Amino acid sequence: MALTNYILATVLILAGDAIWHFGDRTDYGRVVVFGIGVAVVQAVLSPIWLKFFQYGPLEWVWRCLTWWTVVPARR
Repeated sequence: MALTNYILATVLILAGDAIWHFGDRTDYGRVVVFGIGVAVVQAVLSPIWLKFFQYGPLEWVWRCLTWWTVVPARR
């Protein structure tokens, strides 16, 4: 789930910046709270995902591309 979480965090932070314009202010408290929120969302969703699948979605795609075969993902 590392690659998936890394890319998901990037997307969420960019979306949050587009909505709340983090870069326009020096309100670090809001940024810290948002970052903690992203971490909590990932900490909750990752174990749920891994109960049903062996790999994160992007890890599965990466594995399929590097092995040149469709790898089973379900547990």
